[in-house]
Amino acid sequence: MSVEDSQEPCNLAEAALVERARQGDSEALETLFANWRSPLFAFVYRMVTHRQDAEDLTQEVFLRCLRGISGFRGDSQFKTWLFGVATHTCLDHLRQKRRWRVEAQMAAQQEGVKSRAHNEQLARLMVRSEFYI
Repeated sequence: MSVEDSQEPCNLAEAALVERARQGDSEALETLFANWRSPLFAFVYRMVTHRQDAEDLTQEVFLRCLRGISGFRGDSQFKTWLFGVATHTCLDHLRQKRRWRVEAQMAAQQEGVKSRAHNEQLARLMVRSEFYI
């Protein structure tokens, strides 16, 4: 069994969209952005804590990705690359605003990842349990 055979169908479909986007297909890029718009906005909003800034920065992330998609090598998933661009965009914004120390933002981001994993684990346990709260 090859590595590609073990990937989920949605990952294969996304990989195909990414490849088309890298080759200049604007429709594929629009589809990718549409798929990630909501989770990306939520991520950006958690980092900057102001709705208007989050809306503006989400658009900035998409613009940066639009300009840089041809350089995406595929060494990681598209999501990883997209959220990396978002992290750097938000940190640039926060540095410019000087509202938060960068170290504090990075610590908050790590705690958010831990909390999300913890919440997902609790949800799985509750589904398997006979007792519901």
